[in-house]
Amino acid sequence: MQCSNNVKQLALAFHNYEAAHRTFPPFATMNGQGTSSWQGYSAFAQLLPFIEQSPLHARLTTDSNNFFVFYYAHPATTVVRATSVSAFLCPSAPRWPQSGTNHTTNGPGCNYGVSYGASIVWNNFATQNGMFRNQSSLAARAALRIAEITDGTSNTLMLSEHLSGDADPSFLMRGQTSEVKTGGAFTNAAAYPTLEFPSEADLNTWGAACLAAPAHLSTNGAQWLSPLPTQTALNTVAPPNWRFPNCQTNGSGYSSDRNGVYTARSMHTGGVNAGMGDGSVRFVSQSIDTKTWQFTGGRNEGQVISSSE
Repeated sequence: MQCSNNVKQLALAFHNYEAAHRTFPPFATMNGQGTSSWQGYSAFAQLLPFIEQSPLHARLTTDSNNFFVFYYAHPATTVVRATSVSAFLCPSAPRWPQSGTNHTTNGPGCNYGVSYGASIVWNNFATQNGMFRNQSSLAARAALRIAEITDGTSNTLMLSEHLSGDADPSFLMRGQTSEVKTGGAFTNAAAYPTLEFPSEADLNTWGAACLAAPAHLSTNGAQWLSPLPTQTALNTVAPPNWRFPNCQTNGSGYSSDRNGVYTARSMHTGGVNAGMGDGSVRFVSQSIDTKTWQFTGGRNEGQVISSSE
């Protein structure tokens, strides 16, 4: 129930942000530090004033030089980086083992991610049409308007859950985990905005390859400041609590800025909490039809299918 309340609070905060700014916050807030979204600040960072965290947002704005500095490489953001926000943590999820001051370890944890749709493709914005990866020449900096959710806000996923890692790259966590296998090959990888989404057969092939991959990342769910998959973003390629591990095409740093499958996951029995574009919260079964879940991730592909089906 507390997790559902958290998702509701975040979904309403996004709508309050939209009422104040006439757009939802961009996937990554950037102000001159580069063109790659991994250098920016997450959509959650801009929600702080709308979840009773205005002082923290004010400090972040100051310490980041109005979101100009590259947050994890700048010592000025260390304190904010390490500050825990209860709205970003599910009580049922394992806790990230926060330690030290390094950006890879000192995060306070984050168990929620905004949706960028049902595409494994990370580096091509034109293939993504979730609520938080706008198809625009402005790429990650682009902010989405409600009018661009043409499938209807009640049919479009805004955010859902994921799990924190254990900071141990030696062994994949047992049971349900959002830790990411690295090195999986994605053959026949269809992408938005076509309707040729990955089939069950393709997903099973990818999942088996990922499961066999020897390496994995264990730093997922550490930072609410980071705008990347496994930190504050996810996709709807595979169904919730997928039986295979999350997977990316090759190695990366502490976050998964690579093509991959980053599905919603939780420790709740049978599914995940999902915040929809209209601000409502649904419990989505892990047995949901895969195509239905993929379509729910898209805001404008023309397939108006409720995730309750």
